[in-house]
Amino acid sequence: MTNDIVKYNQSNAIQELDLKDVTKSEAEIIEGANQIDIFNNDSILTIGSDSQNELSTMSDEMLRKTDNDEQVKNIDAMLDKLVKKIESKSPEVLEKEPSIFKRMMNKGKEVLSEHIKEFNSINAEVDKIKNEIVKTNDAIQSDNELLEDFFNINRNYYYDITNEIASAELKKDEILKSVIPELEEASQDGSNESFQKLQDAKDGVNTLDKKITDLMSTRAVAVQSGMTIRMMQNMNNDLTSKLSNAVTQSIPLWKNQLTQNIALARQRSAVKAANSLQQLTEEMIVDNAEKTKYNATHLAKSDGQGIASVESLQEAQDRLNEAVQETIRINDENARKRQTEKEKLKAMTHNRNQYSTTSLKHFAAQPSMKSLEKPNAETSNDETQDEVNEQLHTH
Repeated sequence: MTNDIVKYNQSNAIQELDLKDVTKSEAEIIEGANQIDIFNNDSILTIGSDSQNELSTMSDEMLRKTDNDEQVKNIDAMLDKLVKKIESKSPEVLEKEPSIFKRMMNKGKEVLSEHIKEFNSINAEVDKIKNEIVKTNDAIQSDNELLEDFFNINRNYYYDITNEIASAELKKDEILKSVIPELEEASQDGSNESFQKLQDAKDGVNTLDKKITDLMSTRAVAVQSGMTIRMMQNMNNDLTSKLSNAVTQSIPLWKNQLTQNIALARQRSAVKAANSLQQLTEEMIVDNAEKTKYNATHLAKSDGQGIASVESLQEAQDRLNEAVQETIRINDENARKRQTEKEKLKAMTHNRNQYSTTSLKHFAAQPSMKSLEKPNAETSNDETQDEVNEQLHTH
């Protein structure tokens, strides 16, 4: 039914679509649209599946090769090993002079010979690492070729998806403008079959629209994947360039400098062997002279001094004088304190006497309670005197 619509002109409708990056002809786009059955959900969901399967197969192949490529995976370890081997015996160690004891025992030549043996051993190990780097470089270049195939498949996938989107857009436009209006008109009879047919068409358009959106998202991912692949290829090219420089420039340069340093070290060792004894003798003469000077100077200084120096005696006399002056000052201070205490004690005694006299007069002037009775005059006077004396004694 959908392919026999007379009112809808597909050739005219395709001109209104965005055909940018579409590689198929108009006839092929129309044929792709006619193959989509709007009432068959599987027909919609399988749009672009062939291209996706091809891209997935290529991705799996890329991952498999990358995971199994031990040369590329171990590149960091190889370069680190190369640097450590070179640094472990830098030619600069030949610049270090043997110790004075080794020079005295004529060990300088043996030390140089040991360095040369070690350098030869490291040189052999560096050559092994260089061969591994060459293999790694070849593996990276092989990866770049595989990435190029991956890029081409991804590009074709982009164009295939674009073509599928164009066919789906054309089919969607046809359903909205031709099929659904006819079904709406047919559903006016009120039959359930006509109404269900219309609803199925609307559901199919909705599913097709979602599929178009998914295809557009997938196409955007394909664009990003293409950029990523190119960046990976560029980084691999930079890496292979550095590895090539390490093999063709850095390692030969290191060997060249090593050879020159060994030759110079041998020359320097011969010259130092001839001068070592003289230099050692001169050092000992200067050292002995310095020790003799030190001993003679300090001995002369000690002979010119008595049992005790004038400065020490003067310092002792000054400290004794200070002690005497401090003792006098402390005694004077103690005398002043004692005089002050005596004056305070005198004042306290005077105040006590005044208080006693006043109290005596006070108690003498007051009559006793017993005087109110009527005893004889002699007994009363004696008792009064006894009470006064007792009160004064109490106070």
